[in-house]
Amino acid sequence: SETNIIRYLNTIFNIKLGSTSAINERLKKEGVINSNIEINNMGGISHYVVTIFAETQKVDYFINEVEKELSNLEITEKELNRKKKTMISSLIYISDNIYKLNSKIMNDLIKYKKVLYNSYSEIESLNIEELKSLLKQINFNNKTIFIIEPKE
Repeated sequence: SETNIIRYLNTIFNIKLGSTSAINERLKKEGVINSNIEINNMGGISHYVVTIFAETQKVDYFINEVEKELSNLEITEKELNRKKKTMISSLIYISDNIYKLNSKIMNDLIKYKKVLYNSYSEIESLNIEELKSLLKQINFNNKTIFIIEPKE
């Protein structure tokens, strides 16, 4: 389903570049980035757009490290299962907060034009075979690097 494709892609980029990823921790420790790498994404009809944000004084080094990390898009079943547990945990957390639940409903309506009632079962259905199939389809042929310089 479309929602599962988005979940798989979110999982891939979260594992590779997210706040708990090895590269994020290493670049913070090295002083390359000042805070966590931020990842935002948007699905379209035929493409998926990922934006990666970071504050750094070492732009070329950062870009090179991210490109190296994304050149190896292997994900293990253990990593997928760990992320599935965090997604389910987030669902439970959202259900306990009326404002977060309202936000989820609004996001569903905007993104999918309907409220998603089967998120739990869809997350449970995520599997390593589908993820690996999707990994084979990812390419970074169309990329743009946008650097914002501080105002002098």
